[in-house]
Amino acid sequence: MPPWWWFTLPAEGGTRYAPFEARATDTKKSVQARIVKHYEQVLAIKARPVHPRPQWQRPAARPAAATTAPEAAVALKS
Repeated sequence: MPPWWWFTLPAEGGTRYAPFEARATDTKKSVQARIVKHYEQVLAIKARPVHPRPQWQRPAARPAAATTAPEAAVALKS
């Protein structure tokens, strides 16, 4: 498995992985730029408004029909 970059966020108090692989051509500056770009995307996602989904529940029972099908047909003929 190829190596991945890890970085520390003092504001969040933890170590996170950067979702990109380490390259042989990486420099401190290039890695910092990629981490900043990635973290800006993370912050943009966190800033999005939350649209809660309704909880799943069974569909409500259908109310019983007032008349049955044959009675309805008779009522229409009259």
